[in-house]
Amino acid sequence: MKKKIVFASSALGLATAIYFFQLSAASVSVNQNSPIASASAFEPSPETIVASAFTEAVASEESVEELFSSYKKAPQIFTISNDAPVSITGAMGTMIEFPANILVHEDGTNPKGPITLALTECYDMTEILLNKLSTTSNGELIETAGMVYLEAIADGKKLKISEGRSYSVSFPQKSDKEDFQLFYGKRESSGIINWTLADNTADSIASSNNGAVLSSMPENDTCFIQINRSYFRRNTKISLMDYYTWTFLDGTLVNNWFVANFNPPLQMVDEFCALNYQTEVTLKLDPDGWVKERHLSKASVPRYDLEILKMIDQMPQWNMRSFMNKYDEDHAVVLQFGREIGIHRGNELAQFERKYGRGDSLELGAVAKADMDFYIYNSNQLGWLNCDRFVNFKKKEDFFVHVPFPDKTSVSCVFTGIRGVMLGTVVDGVVVFNDIPSNQSVRIIAVEASGGKPRMAAVSSNTSKGKLMINEMKPFKLGELKAALRAV
Repeated sequence: MKKKIVFASSALGLATAIYFFQLSAASVSVNQNSPIASASAFEPSPETIVASAFTEAVASEESVEELFSSYKKAPQIFTISNDAPVSITGAMGTMIEFPANILVHEDGTNPKGPITLALTECYDMTEILLNKLSTTSNGELIETAGMVYLEAIADGKKLKISEGRSYSVSFPQKSDKEDFQLFYGKRESSGIINWTLADNTADSIASSNNGAVLSSMPENDTCFIQINRSYFRRNTKISLMDYYTWTFLDGTLVNNWFVANFNPPLQMVDEFCALNYQTEVTLKLDPDGWVKERHLSKASVPRYDLEILKMIDQMPQWNMRSFMNKYDEDHAVVLQFGREIGIHRGNELAQFERKYGRGDSLELGAVAKADMDFYIYNSNQLGWLNCDRFVNFKKKEDFFVHVPFPDKTSVSCVFTGIRGVMLGTVVDGVVVFNDIPSNQSVRIIAVEASGGKPRMAAVSSNTSKGKLMINEMKPFKLGELKAALRAV
């Protein structure tokens, strides 16, 4: 279970009140509705999203860029400390976890004083379009599970991730597809953002500086890997289970057996402790208590996940009667494996109990999705991050869209079968989508701003038609744009 330490969001308006939350050296839980100070220190870069309050009648914008800026929400602002591990949770469920002293200036020096962190989350298709985002990697269509923009500022300057270090970013899992990967985004001169697959060596890079990372932990603490969160699902009910009460048939505590028998590589322990890796395994048991099925429901690093799965396969018979008097095929035992540091024991259990109740049997729907499933990655960069998967289409072609004012219009092609978006480029007065997958149902969204009056057209089409004529665009409100996207 990833720790949710602070949670903040920003208000909109010309007199925007942005709430700051200060983290102490120890992890502190802060009420999201408790404003500490108003914002003046955050100075956004051109890449950062800033907005005035959205008004239904936009009367001054003369370009699509100005129009979209007026509709965008402001980033969520956090004030954090660099000298201790930090965890933040965004309004849409994105979780960011920084080890201590990971943020530095461009010259590698440590920042002085507090750090202002700006987080923008784009999970909703409307937010993706308003930020003029697309889902292409070197021209190839990819499918997104969510995008975020992350920026850190201290001493009036942008910060970066220290060389050889990485942090954890967790995207709420809203799909049953497992092949999503982390991508980094960069806007090209055309205005289209290109996503490139993150370096797969990020994990080994992070481990190369373990000494510096681990030095941030209290000297007297012993860190090891154990079951640090678990729950039991039966039909539509879910129950939090104290991980010290699961037992095998011979009376041995499951967690004690695991700790006693698990001998992972030292590097694995170092990285689980320093980077707070989490591996979650979902089990099904047969009527006699033997593990008959198991799969990863949260992954850390493949080679480490495999070490844990090997131990799962060696488990003795479970004491079924301790939690399931009458056997039911529709059940799941969920075990999360992660670091345990002596002084923090029980924090995760206490947090879950405060939120959902102590030991009660709960409706499955009452447990937030964000408390159960994530796509979790290590990143060594700030900026635009995207949780994506490659989508292979064998046949491709060009698709042309004709609009009245192409140079003042943003045209997006939203795919109905996958969460994918392509942005068109203007060539000789026509909006062109190059190498678009053939025979795909799409929704063409054209947004135009001229004379201070925003107009929109939303037309369903098929990419194999080759072209689309849009002769009329009508004034719209933000709600109508959202409605058009919900129809996808």
